[in-house]
Parts: sequence; C-alpha cells; structure tokens
Amino acid sequence: MRETGRPRCPGRERRRALRRTERQRALARLRARKGQSIIIFALTITVLLGFAGLAIDVARAYDLYGRMQRAADAGATAGVLYMPDFYSTARTPGDGFTAISRASQEVVKNGFGAALPPATTGAVACNPAAEVSICQVANRPSDLRVTITETLNLALLSSLGLQPVRLVASGQAEYLPPVQIGARLNYIGDQMECFQSATTPSLTATQSCDISDTTKPHLQQFLVSLNGPAELKEQGDPFVYCEEGPSVSTTLDNPPQSFTTYNGDATNHPQFPAGSTTGVVTNHCGVPTAGGSNQGNSDQQPGGYEGAATKGTAHPGGYNYGVAIPPGIGGASLWVFNPSFIVGGGQPYDQFLGTGNAAYFKGPNGEGLKGSSLTTMDAPLFYFNTTFTLYRVNSLYDRTTDTQIGTPQVYPPYDTQSSDVSKHGCTSGSVGSTAAYDPYYLGGTTPNTYHLPLTIVPGGGCFQLAPGVAGTTPRAGAPAPCWAAWCQLPFSLNSGLYRLVVESTGLTANASPDYNSGLTDGWGAHGYALKVCASLTTSGTPISCSNGASGTNPGVTIYGWNNEDTIFLSQTNQTSADPTNPASSCAVSYDGTHQYACMDLGCIPSQYAGRAVDVRLFDPGDGGGDIFLGVVQAGKGSAGVTYNFVPAANQVTADGETVVHTRFASTTSGTGTTPAYNAFNGLWLDATISLPPSYVGNCLANGTGWWQLIYIGNDPHDKIAVTFSLVGSPVHLVQLG
Repeated sequence: MRETGRPRCPGRERRRALRRTERQRALARLRARKGQSIIIFALTITVLLGFAGLAIDVARAYDLYGRMQRAADAGATAGVLYMPDFYSTARTPGDGFTAISRASQEVVKNGFGAALPPATTGAVACNPAAEVSICQVANRPSDLRVTITETLNLALLSSLGLQPVRLVASGQAEYLPPVQIGARLNYIGDQMECFQSATTPSLTATQSCDISDTTKPHLQQFLVSLNGPAELKEQGDPFVYCEEGPSVSTTLDNPPQSFTTYNGDATNHPQFPAGSTTGVVTNHCGVPTAGGSNQGNSDQQPGGYEGAATKGTAHPGGYNYGVAIPPGIGGASLWVFNPSFIVGGGQPYDQFLGTGNAAYFKGPNGEGLKGSSLTTMDAPLFYFNTTFTLYRVNSLYDRTTDTQIGTPQVYPPYDTQSSDVSKHGCTSGSVGSTAAYDPYYLGGTTPNTYHLPLTIVPGGGCFQLAPGVAGTTPRAGAPAPCWAAWCQLPFSLNSGLYRLVVESTGLTANASPDYNSGLTDGWGAHGYALKVCASLTTSGTPISCSNGASGTNPGVTIYGWNNEDTIFLSQTNQTSADPTNPASSCAVSYDGTHQYACMDLGCIPSQYAGRAVDVRLFDPGDGGGDIFLGVVQAGKGSAGVTYNFVPAANQVTADGETVVHTRFASTTSGTGTTPAYNAFNGLWLDATISLPPSYVGNCLANGTGWWQLIYIGNDPHDKIAVTFSLVGSPVHLVQLG
C-alpha cells in the first residue's frame, strides 16, 4: 500500500542540514570566543593593576623618600654645629647635646628613628644596618652625615610579585670655619721679628729687629692694635664707644676740614647733629637699642665675644683671637709683645692721637678736661687698662659655653712723656733706663697738673723702666710692666681651641670739678703683637720658637677672630711681583712706576668655594701723598672682587690690580689749592669677593687662599680695621663625600 502526504524535496533537506551545521559552527565559535575574553580580561586586569601600582606605590615611595631626605638634611644641619669636638662627647658646660643626640632629636621630629641619648657612642650611632645612622665623614672632621633607611611594603605592585622596596636617603652638612684673619702661622702683628735670611726664610731662624729695619724681611708688615674707648671712631678703630658721624655712606668724604667733631677736632667727615649745645653725642654711643631710642655706635663686636673686663658694662666687647693647638701638642705658651700701654719714651707702638687741644679730650657725655691747652698728660683720664682674658672654646658657634682659663691679666698704663715725668720729679737711673710715672698710683684722686687738692710729691709714682725688659711692679697686684718687649701670659695651653680677648677700659677717676672719667674713657692707640709657641721656651723669648708642625700636623696657630685692628707700618718698595713670596704676591705685574707693599688680610679656606664673602676696611688711606688700596688674592687667582658704593672715577688699575684711590694729595690749580684729604675718613670701604666653585684655599704658610691688601703710595702709617663676613649661613649642606 502506498504512503500518502507531502512529497519529499531533496534540496530543502540539504538546506536544512546546512543551517544546522552553520548553527553548530557558530556555537563552537562563540564557545571559543568566550575563552579568549577571559584571557583578555585577565590580561587587562594585570595591566590595570600595574598602572595603578605605578600611580599609587611609586607615589608612596617618592613621598616617603622626600620625607626621609628632608629629615636627613635637617638632622645633619642641626648636629653639625657640635662637630668636630662633640660628635659623641657631651658639650659641657652647655646644653649637654652631642652631634649624635642633636641630629637624632631632629630626625625624630620628622618621624624617623628613636631618640638617642648623649651617651650614645659613635660605634652605635654610625651603624649602616640601623634605621638612622649618624656618622662622621672620613677626612672631613667638621662634616656630619645622617643616613635614613626604610623598607616600603607595596600595596598593589605586591600582587604582581614585586618585593618590598628599600629606600636610602643621606644628608651631609658642614659648618664653615672662621676666616683666619691676619695670620699665616703662629704669630699676628709680628713686625718686630725678622727672618735671618732674605732668600731662604725659616720660621725657626729669626731675630729681633726694629719695625723700621729695611735690611731683612719682617715676618709681617703691621701691628695689631686697639684704641681707648673714648677715642674718636675716625681715628681707625670702629669699635670704640661712640660714633661721631655715619660710617657707611655712598658719598665719599671731601675737603676741606669743614666739620668739627663733638670734642673739638677738625675733620672732613660729616658729623651727626650734636645732642646739645655742648656737643654731647649720647644717642650715638654704646650698643644700639631697639626702637631707635639710642642709635648707638653702628659697629659692635658680635654678642658673646666680650671678655672679663667689659662683660655687663655699657661698652662690651674686645678684639678676639683664635688660638688652635692640635692634638699631640701640650704645654704651648702664649706671648704678647708690648702688652702695657705706655706712651712716650720715643717708642712708636703707643701714641695719643689728639691735636694738642684740651677740647679734644672731652668725653662723649661731656666729661673730660675743662682746661684750655695741654702742656702735660699726667691725669688718669687720658689712659686705659689693657686686659688679656683666655677662654677654652667648647663649641665653635656658642660663646655661652666658653670656659675661662686662669685669671685675666690686667696691664695698667704708664707715662714716660718727658714733660710729665719732669713735673713729678721722676729721673732716669741706670744707663738705658727710662723714667716712668704711674698716673693712677694713688687711685682716682692722684694729684696731677690738672687736679691739685694736694701738693705733688716729687718722685711720687716714679719708677725706672727699661725698654725691652720686663720692669718692676710699681702697682700692687699688677703684672710687671712689659714695654716694647715680649712677655709670656701665664696660661699653659693643651690641645684644643682657645679664644683670647684683648680689651681696653678707662680708669675711673673723680677729681671734681676738674675732670672725671670711667670705663668708657681713655684716649690713644695701643699697638701690640701676639705669638704662640708649641712649647715653653727656655730663652725667655718666643723669637725663633717652633710652631710644632710635622707631617700633616699644622702646628699651633693664632689668628684674628671676626675682625682685627691694625697699624700698618710697612715700607713700600719698587720690586718685581712674585706670586710665591707673600711680601710681593699682592701685585700681578709690577709696572715700574709705583711703590707698593702687601699686608695679609686673611685666608679663606676651600670650604667657601662657590660662595660670596664680604671684606671691609675701616678708615683706610691715612698717610702722605696719593694712596691707593685694593683687596686682592695673593698670587694669581680666579676669584673676582667688586668694590661697593665706590665711584668708577675712584677706581684705577695699578700693578695689574684694580685699586681704589683713598687719599688725595693736595693740588694747585688756577682756582687755588685743594688740601690733601682722605676720602674714607671714618668710613668703611666694602668689597665683595666672588669665589668660583673651583676655588682652593689650603691656608698653609705658602699655600693658596690668602687674601691681601695691596698698598700703593708712600710709606704708610695707616690704622685700618678689617672684617670678613660670609654672605649667607655658615651652616650648609654639601655633596656626599
């Protein structure tokens, strides 16, 4: 029987089969694509985590490293002030910190490490495995390095298998040493000692010589000095009690002598208005006060640099000298040439700077002589004590921790002027001796030619003084007079750094109604020299003594600290410039037309490379004829010098150096005669030294880094103060090294 229904169609069946096959293939492809998406998605997530990790974990690392670096820098700059002497030894007296504990304290403030006590040893503090390591730097004893090490756990990158990151940040700082002012070796102001040989100078082959001796080279060409507190500032010592006129000006002084100082002296230097009709200048005396109620003397010694004689007085401060005794040297001796202020007797070291008019000896507050002309100078108010006080330096930057050594040596003044000793019946004794008079032998009411409540006793206060020999002691409790001779101060110095302070203080007297005086009185200039020897000498003199240098040990040194006052008594010469000879290294090339001399100003060490240093000269240019001065680098250097506020017309080139015309000789023209004058009378001559990064100053006796004053003109008798100051902070970060 035949089957009935729709007839079969082979083509349709084939198409259905094809569609089924295509669907199956599509499902297979879809299944394959689903597997690829999972792989792509997994890869995409990994990349996204990497980018997120870079954005988050790297940012965390940079932030942490930045905080570590700031903390290391802060710790190094805080702790370096205690270097090198107090790295791991507590500074006492003082705040009790060490470089380690002070640096640690600062690092902890910034969130790292744990505070280390002052008793922490260097072996414990300088541990590279510790979180915070505080170390000295090899071959750089004044540097301090702080290193912080931290491990950062990664938040996102760790999921990619990266391990925690170790971060290390280091900061290194140094405290710039003071500029060694005025001294190359173990002496300063030593013009009374000459090399025995002009061709082969030797420190231990020297001899005594007169300051005017031109046959042999002097160790130096100047004396250090200081003035009495009541002396006029324009006489060359900027740190006296009062300032009679502005000491900084963009306008230089000009002729003629058209001004009168408060005490009656004629001057070409503009004056401050008088405080009253009597010329009192109280508002320009002493330390300036806040708010301008007392403008005071604009120039003051830095705070804390006073000595025993002026601490707590109206006129604190004295000239300071650094005395460095390196390890291995003990029992060094300290010497002073001419410590006693003694005027007269033909000696050039001490002098009155007055004009001979009694008005010149009127003090800043109206005190002083009330007479007319001067025939004698035997009253106490003319004179001043000279005090030498020694301190051991426990911290280079903190004067409150200095420790006084021994008893201050107070040298009273004496009088050898012929008119004075004659009035008092003093006569010379043995051959070579000089009659001397003590103007204070009965205290503040000693009878003299200005005050006669009692009759002058012939021979009262008289004694014999031999120049060049320590004399007898005319005043109880005072050191024996030491006049124009070397005398040893009673201090024995072991290794370490010391500060010697030299101060002048007036004699207190009340001879009413004739005169009165106090600590801020006393006139005149006192010249002296200082020398330190590596041991106690057996000859009773420091001439030719050893400085103890050997190998890398520099030996004992002495130098001006902050500033110095000098009496420049050099002989100028016509000689070829020699960069290796300190006596002629200030000139680059001698032009054959000038006489010149070189005076050491100071040595700037290599640590100052790339910095700017200000050098100031006060009241330069006294003398005769035309005088030119300049601040120059000894030898030929690459540093530049710029003179501030000096008109171009006052700057010329001589002997290869740029110098300033400071004193003008008198000139005659058709309009008349212009008198000679000092353009910087009572003014500072300012210069800025720009040191290149490649600058080298090793401060050896014949080394590099020495800066000098070139003096061109007649033989000078010039009194000049010198200061060096760094532009910026002496504490700074340096490259690791």
